[in-house]
Amino acid sequence: MTVANYPNPFNPVTVIAYRLLEPGRVRLAIYDVLGRQVAVLVNGHAHPGRHTATFDGAGLASGIYLVRLEADGTTRTLRITLMK
Repeated sequence: MTVANYPNPFNPVTVIAYRLLEPGRVRLAIYDVLGRQVAVLVNGHAHPGRHTATFDGAGLASGIYLVRLEADGTTRTLRITLMK
């Protein structure tokens, strides 16, 4: 399982790409640095392969945010930067 985004830093939209090795439940969420959830982009079943989700941070302040991908019984975290 991999996760990445482009562009990074972004203003205000970024695309988050992730690859799954097995089918199963997937949750892709965005958190601020205080651990508060600011968005849930994916929450459901997905097939193996490459997937993308778009995150629009227009209503958020500039700063560091965390992308958390939960799938395949594992978790990956990615740091992204919103610059306005």
